[in-house]
Amino acid sequence: TVVMAMLIAWAFCNRGRVPGDPRFPRRAVVVCPNLTIKERLQVLRAGDPENYYDKFDLVPTALRPELAKGKVLVTNWHHFGEASEKSEGGKSYVVVNKGKESPAAFAKNRLGDLWADEPIMVLNDEGHHAYRPAPVREDEKLTAEQKADREEATVWISGMDKLNQACGVALCVDLSATPFYIAGSGYVEGSPFPWIVSDFSLVDAIESGITKIPRLPAIDNTGRPDPKYFKLWEHITRDLKAGERLNGGKPKPGVVYRKAEDALLTLVGEWKERFDQINAATPGQDRTPPVMIIVCDNTDIAEHFHRMISGDEIIEA
Repeated sequence: TVVMAMLIAWAFCNRGRVPGDPRFPRRAVVVCPNLTIKERLQVLRAGDPENYYDKFDLVPTALRPELAKGKVLVTNWHHFGEASEKSEGGKSYVVVNKGKESPAAFAKNRLGDLWADEPIMVLNDEGHHAYRPAPVREDEKLTAEQKADREEATVWISGMDKLNQACGVALCVDLSATPFYIAGSGYVEGSPFPWIVSDFSLVDAIESGITKIPRLPAIDNTGRPDPKYFKLWEHITRDLKAGERLNGGKPKPGVVYRKAEDALLTLVGEWKERFDQINAATPGQDRTPPVMIIVCDNTDIAEHFHRMISGDEIIEA
């Protein structure tokens, strides 16, 4: 997010100093995969109270007015889906048939007050979701999850294409901690994207103190070649019974929690051990409290985990 803020500041402030130079876009579209990240990325808007330009002192005071002249739209990839040809005023009608949106209409409807006839800057957060899938082979069968990943990638990259046709994309930057093809993409799984231009390894990031240290529930005395929970999501989705999946093929939140609970307890044990060490620390020793972050596949699963762990219930008044 800091890197994105720096890119936006670079473009907007340079454009302010050289108003007629289109090399520096004055409009930025930040695309992300879900609503949670969308809310988190509002700090890229200069008017946000928690904006990163102030928090990290990215822009000198003299250039702040130039930064404020630019516009930032933070949205998720769903925003680039095709509008229904039978919709009008937010409702669908049988008698309406407007045909497909032209690239210009698409751009105007999606960009809102960012629309103009000059190129924009696009920043793709979690950019490994934005790729052009290869054709499916005749002998290839995709799972429901792989089909969903393909649809997301297709909608995402098609939206970029339409914006480029309508007003142009001066600069497009993908940001990702995992810049490689996934299963079902049509490419060799795990192969890196060919357009990588900068790589900062996870080990370097951890040693620099800017990335959380990953913990895996790898304690296992069963004698298995791999610890039982080393690939936790595979463990959760393996051998699901009838009724344990949602219509889209993914496991139900309650099923995810049940199958992940042992792994969660293992991690909690490590957290508790570290918590006790911190409490027993003497003056001068590190007393930074441990923080445990649980990342879930979607908001429904996250809400279920929160409810089960905290015991809190949200009751509508």
